[in-house]
Amino acid sequence: MISGYMSHGSVEDAEDIFRRTVEKDVVVVNARIKGYSKSVGSAKKSIEVYIDMQRLDFQPNISTCASLIGACSAVAAFEIGQQVQCQLMKTNLFVDIKMGSALLDMYSKCGRVDDARRVFDHIPQRNVFAWTSMIDGYGKNGYPDEALELFSVMQNTKSNPILSHCSVLSQLADMLGWLIRALRSSKA
Repeated sequence: MISGYMSHGSVEDAEDIFRRTVEKDVVVVNARIKGYSKSVGSAKKSIEVYIDMQRLDFQPNISTCASLIGACSAVAAFEIGQQVQCQLMKTNLFVDIKMGSALLDMYSKCGRVDDARRVFDHIPQRNVFAWTSMIDGYGKNGYPDEALELFSVMQNTKSNPILSHCSVLSQLADMLGWLIRALRSSKA
């Protein structure tokens, strides 16, 4: 119920359900973290709920971390994102492609391209989201040459993710158009 209320913007109703929940667990807390992480205006509240979660001695899981990393991306709170990454490194969740992609997206959005690249380099099985997040991170942070080089590397991989994910081609075309315009304007 908390998730439903949060996703429809009824935060007060969701908080009321949470207060009245007798046996709180990680699922209930995750619903709040996820709900607050969805917008820039409430992302900081998501981080506060996470801190409260630790005080309650609940163990974060993949859902917790994914939502929290999303919140860190929204408010450019890479220090907290780094703390989440450190927690992930102590678990088997660190090698999860979803977590890796979320972390590199967060670092890119926070302007920490070198950190994003380190995460990217440690993702064992890169999917189309990991590749495009890293390429996009380079492009949006003023590294068009690196973005184009990584795009070229991606095209030459044995299991080219683009060929199996046609829906992403339009996103890549838009991104490449942006990169080409950036290259042209930097040379002008």
